[in-house]
Amino acid sequence: MTARGLAHILFRHKRKAGLVLLTCLMAGVAAVLLWPPSYQARTTVLFSSAEGASAQAGLFAGPALQSAALEAVGHQILYPGLGEGEAREAFAQALQVRPRGSAVELSFTHGDPELAAQALNALTLMQTQRFEARREGAGVPQMAARASSLEQRLHEAQQRLAAWRQEHRIYDLAEQRQSLMREQTQLDTQLAAARVEAGQAQDQVALLRRQIETTPATVPQAARGSAVAEDARRKLFELRAEEQKLLGSYTPTSQFVTAVRAQIEQVERVLREEEAAARANAAPNPLYQQLRGDLIRAETTLATAERRAREVSARLDQLAARIDALSAREAELAALEREVQEAEAAYEAATGRSARALAALGEAGMADPALPPSSPIRTPWVIFALALLGGVVGAVVTAALAELLTPRLATPAAVERRLGLPVLTSIAYER
Repeated sequence: MTARGLAHILFRHKRKAGLVLLTCLMAGVAAVLLWPPSYQARTTVLFSSAEGASAQAGLFAGPALQSAALEAVGHQILYPGLGEGEAREAFAQALQVRPRGSAVELSFTHGDPELAAQALNALTLMQTQRFEARREGAGVPQMAARASSLEQRLHEAQQRLAAWRQEHRIYDLAEQRQSLMREQTQLDTQLAAARVEAGQAQDQVALLRRQIETTPATVPQAARGSAVAEDARRKLFELRAEEQKLLGSYTPTSQFVTAVRAQIEQVERVLREEEAAARANAAPNPLYQQLRGDLIRAETTLATAERRAREVSARLDQLAARIDALSAREAELAALEREVQEAEAAYEAATGRSARALAALGEAGMADPALPPSSPIRTPWVIFALALLGGVVGAVVTAALAELLTPRLATPAAVERRLGLPVLTSIAYER
């Protein structure tokens, strides 16, 4: 059927179609006036993960949480005249739960906006209370308190360790030990060098002293060249040789021996007189003076080397004491570090148990309180539009049915279809 044919049908049955359209419009107006408004309260519960939101969405949609929320509000208040079972069914139909990523969107529809918001808030409150009850039953608060106590213990242990390091100026024990050992090696080298230098200086002092002992401090100016002294020494040598010869043949009391000894005494007296006279005219010995200067310098070098050796030795003793003290403090440091490690391990174990317990329980979620909606979810214009659409469809259907059911042939085409004969001409009908 063409649009033109449909227009002809509607025009021929315009009274019937108009009556149907008018009836539908009047029914729409009556529905707008009599239809009770519905209000939808909304809230969103946020979770830390999509998995947590999906798990809690099933809890919100479950009958246990809905029954608890219905009981909290009161089924006679929400649905007067309905039994408890019917009220639960109505509550489940009015509640919509939609997971959205890490959030769950909740909405509740009711004729009273205050009750709609109250029911939704009761639902989220029941979920929070049940979560807290599960936390209490699983001992999560005790675990959290234990973790807090261990955290405080760890903090105190760390503070004691830091204070001990600052007091003893020990921050890296191994590095400080290596530094002290390097310093000890350097001091050992310095001490060995100082002792070698002192030994060499001591040997030189001993040698110079022996040379000074055999070197006269003064030399006579003319004693060495005195002919009298030389003759006396030569004569003395000859007389002593003769004395030894005589002693081989005579006794010591022999007159020959006695005569020679008297001559020896006389020559020695002359020699002593000559030497005394030479000493009276003596001058400083340059070799002796040089040896004395070398000795003074050698003794100064020896004193310096010995003093340096003593200083280095004292520093080594102090360094050894520091190393011993460091070794003694190593045990204290190990005890403090072990205390920190044990406290840290205990704290991590406690927090791990608490985290695993919370993961097994799920999440409570965070939600803002639902507020009473200010406007109904379906406005009268929607109802009126649906009535208008129904009226138009009803009018078309009524006109079509009237056309099919009427026995009158209204058009040449209908005559041809009915009789099977061609229409030759038609005469317009005029009233």
